[in-house]
Amino acid sequence: MKNLVIAVVLLLSANTFAQELNNWQKQKLEKELTQMTEVMELNEKQVKKLTKIKTAQALDADKIMKSVTKGTAEAKKAWQDHGRKFNGQVKKVVSEEQWKTWIDSQNKNKSANNKSKANTAEGLSEQTSAYIQSKGLTSYQLGKVNKELAEMTKVMSLTQEQQIKVVDVKAAQSKRSQKIMKDYAKGSAEQKEAYDKLSKDTSDGLLEATSKKQMNMWWTYRKEMKN
Repeated sequence: MKNLVIAVVLLLSANTFAQELNNWQKQKLEKELTQMTEVMELNEKQVKKLTKIKTAQALDADKIMKSVTKGTAEAKKAWQDHGRKFNGQVKKVVSEEQWKTWIDSQNKNKSANNKSKANTAEGLSEQTSAYIQSKGLTSYQLGKVNKELAEMTKVMSLTQEQQIKVVDVKAAQSKRSQKIMKDYAKGSAEQKEAYDKLSKDTSDGLLEATSKKQMNMWWTYRKEMKN
């Protein structure tokens, strides 16, 4: 099994399609393929086929993110078609028992993640939660803002007033990030410049919404979490 996991990394490196992926996409793909290999106990032939399928799936996902607006009916249909297409291809490569094992594993992970999100969101007042809902964010953006705000509240001991101000900053960041993704070519100098400006504006906004001492606590915490 260890040799097959190593094979995933080697196959991704040699895969022609994978060369079109950025580092984040490659890392995500490597993690998923490794997990699939371990959970379903794939053989070498299956690993090779799934590496090609999942690489194509990552490229297709990138196209969807660039062509549709999150949260719309069009986006929902695009992602549903995307899932059916590639799940169907995977099911042709693995056995029925392996597929059931994989789905059971994913359902358990989803349940654990939902529980974790619920626990993370604790500590936010009803007023703050309602205010977040009023910002017109997509489901994905709402989850992300909720999670980070709860984390920031815990680390920085944010007041109710500070929470509201931070919501404004994080909601604006989410919307601008989505726009940058659509307006600029991926990996271009223009996109990098736009993201750099967004990062600076967000940092300035958070500093204004809280305090220098609190932000130093947050930055220290984030640095420790990455190490």
